[in-house]
Amino acid sequence: LSRELEGDTSEIGWNAAVTIKPTEEWNVAATWRSKVDLDLEGDAKLKAFVGVNPAATPYNGPGSVSVPLPEVLSIGTSYDFGKTVVEFSWDRTFWSAYDQLDFNYNQSFIGTIFHNFDAPKDKKWKDTDAYRFGLTQQVNEKLNIMIGFAIDETPIPDAHLGFELPGSDSKIYSLGGRYQLRENMEVGLAYLYTDKESRTVANSEGVNGTFTNASAHIVSTGLSMKF
Repeated sequence: LSRELEGDTSEIGWNAAVTIKPTEEWNVAATWRSKVDLDLEGDAKLKAFVGVNPAATPYNGPGSVSVPLPEVLSIGTSYDFGKTVVEFSWDRTFWSAYDQLDFNYNQSFIGTIFHNFDAPKDKKWKDTDAYRFGLTQQVNEKLNIMIGFAIDETPIPDAHLGFELPGSDSKIYSLGGRYQLRENMEVGLAYLYTDKESRTVANSEGVNGTFTNASAHIVSTGLSMKF
């Protein structure tokens, strides 16, 4: 079985933010990002084969699907001790908006081999929290170093975990630096490592086992100039 969906999507969202300074050194901020539905409409193609032979009449016609990007509430604070700045933020992501994945076509496939492509798939993701800690240390007038640590929860419940996205709670470690080359030029280098927890699952989605050794390494560099 195979499915293709090609098309365009557009949606308008909004952000709101507020910042207060209880003292000269202390900053507190909150932001709210609205939910945005990614509505994709286009041409869908459904095909089924047994070996190299078609197992059903292919479908080639209109198709659509909607996937939400959820609301996010972020609250952060920082304190400047002079040469040292300490930061903390908390994010609440309302993933419960992703209740199911439902592809729609202009005909019903009940009783056919394409029924699984047409029937809604339960996701029932849950709201999650993420906690982020950061520290910036000024070494001298030209060099700043940064370290960070974060805890990020997965929204995917055991009952609906699949091989396409085997998410798990993760811990994130980062290290970086900024160096001022000139008065108007700065270069930066950063490294980030994500370590995902092992996760054992047995569910009706066909997953029965343990996901282990999931991790990611990211290295980035940048150059900024002021004109």
